[in-house]
Amino acid sequence: MSRDRPIVRRSWRRLLIASADAPGDVVEAMWQDRESVMRQAAMIKPGDRTTIVSPSDRAGRRYILKRSNLKGPLHTILHLLLRSRARWSWRNAARLETGGIATPRNLALLEERFGPVRLRSYLLSEIVPGEPLLDWTRSRGADDPDLARVAEAFGGLWNRLGELRLAHRDMKGSNFIVEKDCRIWLVDLDGMRRWPRGPLLARARNRDRARFLRNWQDRPEVEALFRARIDRGGQRGG
Repeated sequence: MSRDRPIVRRSWRRLLIASADAPGDVVEAMWQDRESVMRQAAMIKPGDRTTIVSPSDRAGRRYILKRSNLKGPLHTILHLLLRSRARWSWRNAARLETGGIATPRNLALLEERFGPVRLRSYLLSEIVPGEPLLDWTRSRGADDPDLARVAEAFGGLWNRLGELRLAHRDMKGSNFIVEKDCRIWLVDLDGMRRWPRGPLLARARNRDRARFLRNWQDRPEVEALFRARIDRGGQRGG
């Protein structure tokens, strides 16, 4: 995120926070009519929990816009006064950036509100060129040197998350993006939380580890490669 002071706009019905270098036309459209932006943008992922599209600015540069949806009366009531998922993603991206972990740069967030009550939220971020880790591994054999490089990079990322006392809580292979140089980016940060050192952090880390390794339950040789890199550093941070 930009080190410049973010731009903040608010009214009774919405709150907008944008980095100083966010695309002004897209941000203004989000403020005025975010649902029009959603309809006109290219669809990436429809869903009950989250809808993801790719709008573009006047110069043709594309971005990711994620809308966090309300799921039902009970879910809505429980989240009315809590930090929105877009706000959690914004905060967690700052934590990762400070900690040296690659994650897409967030440009703007918008919360639909009714006074202090939070409703749907939207998050605009940059696109990372690359391939989801799960798809990336499917096209490579266990003896591929790039697979070893990516496993090594993941081991470093895993240890750093432990040092930062962070648990991602959704370690699907699709939430890691691999660039051509084998660099790994971590995405989908709204569920990530920081824990105090001790049993709570250890339990959260163990759950993350188990979920991550399940990505390759049908490819034990790949699972063994990642498992070795994870366990070589121990459950650091736990």
